Amino acid sequence: MDKDRIAGSDGKEQLRGVRLCSATAIVTALVLAGAATMLSACNTMAGAGQDISATGHAITGGADKTKQALPATQ
Repeated sequence: MDKDRIAGSDGKEQLRGVRLCSATAIVTALVLAGAATMLSACNTMAGAGQDISATGHAITGGADKTKQALPATQ
């Protein structure tokens, strides 16, 4: 057997570089997919933060209106 060839799981000879290359391609694809997911999550989290902030402002505004509508107590 040649030093650049290895026995595959099915008993056939395979080139060592081909197996390594495909593993590298899979790892690269997974890293790129993870990076894309993280970048899109940043936009999603920014939108969620804006929604939560808008909700807080609405609650504060509602509380202020309710406080003004109540009769003054001493």
